[in-house]
Amino acid sequence: MSALRRTILALILACLVLPLSAARAPGWVDRPYSGLDEDEVIAATGSGWDRFTAQQQALSALGSVFSTSVQSSTSSYSGEVGYNGQRSVADSFHSATSVGVSMDELVGASVTDYWQGDGQWYARAVLDRDEAEEYYGSVVDSIMPSVRSELSRLQAKRGDLPAYFAALALYEDIDRLEEAARVLQVVSGRNAADILQLRSQLDSIVRQLADGLSVGVEITGDVDGALEKAVGSCLSDRGIAVSRSSGARYVFTGGLTTSTSDGPRGNVYVDYEVDLEIVDRQSGRTVSRIRLSGREGHRNVSQAMSRVIATLEMGLAQELDKVFSGQ
Repeated sequence: MSALRRTILALILACLVLPLSAARAPGWVDRPYSGLDEDEVIAATGSGWDRFTAQQQALSALGSVFSTSVQSSTSSYSGEVGYNGQRSVADSFHSATSVGVSMDELVGASVTDYWQGDGQWYARAVLDRDEAEEYYGSVVDSIMPSVRSELSRLQAKRGDLPAYFAALALYEDIDRLEEAARVLQVVSGRNAADILQLRSQLDSIVRQLADGLSVGVEITGDVDGALEKAVGSCLSDRGIAVSRSSGARYVFTGGLTTSTSDGPRGNVYVDYEVDLEIVDRQSGRTVSRIRLSGREGHRNVSQAMSRVIATLEMGLAQELDKVFSGQ
């Protein structure tokens, strides 16, 4: 065989062999723990048509390691808390959840490796066990005492509106505790039974507080019941039925004033001002005062007022949450 022929044959063989060797995937693509110590880290892989998709899939796979079903003993207690055919408090505040851990916030996790081959991108996400245990252990240690203390305080309350909202605010802390518990169970084997029982305890307190909770609405200067509808909707979303009885312990009292003006292109503006007091008739004390004002516009007064109602519902919800969370 001539030297030229041998050279050509070698080039052909090189062209055949090089793509095969270049396409060989690193071990971690099929074995996430390849080259890692399972006692030190938790690993998962993902793939996608581009680098970002592969990264997100890897993080999602890592998050699924911590997924668990956290079922409370809560049942639907619509009759007790004024369920209006839409959502019960149990639904609104996640009394029964099946969730994992938010990978956007999971401390100790990072994407450490990427590889492109077979027309796809691959990524490996790794969680450092020690770092996660230290952080989530500190979350539990910092939140748990205050949650237990607040649950103990609320346990003795009955039909108390500020206490009811304080109880609802605790669900956010319990969400954080449960997320920490899920991580700690996996990374260190820490028993989380005491944490996972807190939700059912809080559910019971919320039911207890809602039972007998009496809230009325007395509005002056209302326009087609707009403010009363907004207050009623806001309370209903929080599991509180508006009482038609004049003997309600708590009453939202105040007024709505509106004025209209012509806008551009035939539109109509409605300017509104709301001044509400939440009064505890039992003690004679004003629990809080809420003031809202603004302008909404549309093609006619009726449609503009519909926007006013929707805006008031959002504004009242935000203000109530601030009032009863101590902000």
